[in-house]
Amino acid sequence: MFKQTCLGLFVICMALFSASCGDSHDSLDNKKPTSPETIPHEQVIRSFENKYGNVQNIDWNIYENRYYVAEFTINTRPAIAWFSKEGKWILGKTETSAHEIEPVISKAFSSSGYADWNIENRHILERRGLSTVYMLEVSNDNKKTNLYFTKYGDFIKVMDNVGTYTDMPVTIPEEINRKISLLFNDPEITDITWHNEIINEISVGVLENASYKVAALDSKYEWLSTFWELDKNTVPEVVWDAFLQTKYAAYKLTSIKAREGVNKMSFIFYVESDSKKEYILSFDPNGVLHAIVSYRLEQSLRIR
Repeated sequence: MFKQTCLGLFVICMALFSASCGDSHDSLDNKKPTSPETIPHEQVIRSFENKYGNVQNIDWNIYENRYYVAEFTINTRPAIAWFSKEGKWILGKTETSAHEIEPVISKAFSSSGYADWNIENRHILERRGLSTVYMLEVSNDNKKTNLYFTKYGDFIKVMDNVGTYTDMPVTIPEEINRKISLLFNDPEITDITWHNEIINEISVGVLENASYKVAALDSKYEWLSTFWELDKNTVPEVVWDAFLQTKYAAYKLTSIKAREGVNKMSFIFYVESDSKKEYILSFDPNGVLHAIVSYRLEQSLRIR
């Protein structure tokens, strides 16, 4: 139980917001020229023009008979857009340049574990009903990875390029929207992940007053806990002093998170040894150490 609970904490904090990933520039596998079968109906065309204007040379495709997918160029930038069969705009992603991307995104990348990777492309990702997200395609030798950030520079997720499509449409159940609206002030949802195979929980990334938080819900959409990042200056003094008294204070401190649960508050420290072994320590508000989990870090990096 102890091990399973702590694994759940780690998954909710770090393995956030799954999405399929694909090749650079979002090219569709086995791409074919637009054919009469893939030309969308008038409502889709009208929605596209209302969103993007009079764009020429659009390559239309149909995905699983559910979405119309348009690949095109706007203001010299490669772009992709998804529409429902009824003509509703669902998702849009546009490539952008280094000088156009928000400075906080560049700063977050520079302070991440991927800072020595090459940035191949930068994208602005917009999705119906969700907050705008920035995505960086980075590479190191033969490995390619996508990094996702909020508009304020908070890290959301890291995903390898392993899927057919990059950035599939995300549907948030209305019950979850209502729950998040009750839990947070003026929230903006960034993404959602179902952890069905591991802990049967749902993680919802939320921006609340420019602060990034992650809410954990159970399978019935009931609230379980909320996580958010802390710096050491905002950790209660009694908790910080308790951490300093452990042998793990000599290791590299990579992250501190607060976890608010039902009638329970905890502070979670992530530290890394020289041998790339990570330890997760959980303290209560009184500075009592309740849990320690250790494991060998994966070869892939994570942003802290």
